[in-house]
Amino acid sequence: MTLPTVSVIIPVHNGRTTIGQTINAIEAQSIPTEIIVIDDGSTDQTTDLIKLFYPQVKCIRQEHKGPSAARNTGIQMATGDYVAFCDADDVWLPNKLQWQCAVLEHEPQIDMLVSQVTTDPNQITRNQGPWPLRPIELQEVLEGSPLPSTAIMRAGFATKIGAWDESLPVLEDLDYFARAAKIGLLVSLHLPLVYYRVRTNSLSHHTLLNYAHLKQVLARFVKDGKQLNALITGHMHGVAN
Repeated sequence: MTLPTVSVIIPVHNGRTTIGQTINAIEAQSIPTEIIVIDDGSTDQTTDLIKLFYPQVKCIRQEHKGPSAARNTGIQMATGDYVAFCDADDVWLPNKLQWQCAVLEHEPQIDMLVSQVTTDPNQITRNQGPWPLRPIELQEVLEGSPLPSTAIMRAGFATKIGAWDESLPVLEDLDYFARAAKIGLLVSLHLPLVYYRVRTNSLSHHTLLNYAHLKQVLARFVKDGKQLNALITGHMHGVAN
């Protein structure tokens, strides 16, 4: 049986201290991968490190335009059967791709598959029973989108979704996954398959900036004023906590 190939797109900006662990975890997967790193204008020699220690990785440097532009460049370069994303400070757990690709190969109606995350770097995920799959509707995405590092999709579905919105400095993932849920079958594999580092200094934690773009993104999918305000309140309460 021929194994599928997964194009893994890693946007990075000044990720020299974490990118190595991220790449190592991807290369340790049992599914063949095409790793594509898009250096988003780093000033800490991230590209130099990758070219020195990971010459097999496709690494492109571009001017600093944000993670959406970096992911769009990566998608254009991807040649795999599936496309996956991983942020430069997240780490895939062992067998992430093995489980996700097994589901996608067995369930051809699924367009995109996401998973849970853990903040425990020593987490080991074991699945003893059938795959715990659960469809994700648009409403659920609007209440809290999946993390990009958990997502894998069929290459053709990436084309259907369209580009990441490069005009958004934050919440580009909410917009992207909402569009995915609106046009295709988005499913959660309810297992923690990614170690997520909590980013307390990220743009997503800047409340005023977050509010303005949150309202902008949600209004693209929600026309009812009361529902829109309820979603905004829920998101801002989550940020505050």
